[in-house]
Amino acid sequence: MLILKSRGIDELELKLTGNFQNSTYDHALSFYDDYKRNSKIAFGLYTYLLLGNILITMLLLDWEYVDLFTSTINLIVLITYLFFLLLSFVNQSNFYKKIGKTYSTKGALIYFLLGMPLYIFTYFYFNKQMREQLKTVQ
Repeated sequence: MLILKSRGIDELELKLTGNFQNSTYDHALSFYDDYKRNSKIAFGLYTYLLLGNILITMLLLDWEYVDLFTSTINLIVLITYLFFLLLSFVNQSNFYKKIGKTYSTKGALIYFLLGMPLYIFTYFYFNKQMREQLKTVQ
């Protein structure tokens, strides 16, 4: 801001001309934040699907309705997981559209095929990739 003031440009002038904010960055940041939130929820549900079943089965070993209980809970968690996985994909796709990069159909296919069984890896990979892309937005 000091450089701009030394050149005779003040904050009010930038606001009046629409050059004060970087709207592309702000929108991309919003999509990135939405992606992080939705993917964290999906990651938590994924973790439950992997570890929760083992713990519930161990804790409720001698309960006669354990199969019905775990099947019902697993179905609800799986549907919710898929919903948040889809939301995070939509956020990621919108992020790349906003920054002007193409997000190919191959990326979407990889996201869904690898997304379920290897979500722990794709979660960290896509977070890192989007964070780096966000730094390049001008």
